[in-house]
Amino acid sequence: MLPVPSRRHQEISRDLFREMDKFLFGKSCNIYLAPFDVRLSEKSVQEKEITSVV
Repeated sequence: MLPVPSRRHQEISRDLFREMDKFLFGKSCNIYLAPFDVRLSEKSVQEKEITSVV
């Protein structure tokens, strides 16, 4: 198991998130702070049918 990120790492992550969130506010995309799966498909299918996840 990996150690938790340091306090400095958390501060930098927070500051970057804050700036990106301000930049993207009102635009048609979202930003997420926690790890998040991105599901890739070549055609329009139900989410549960997608097997390519990064």
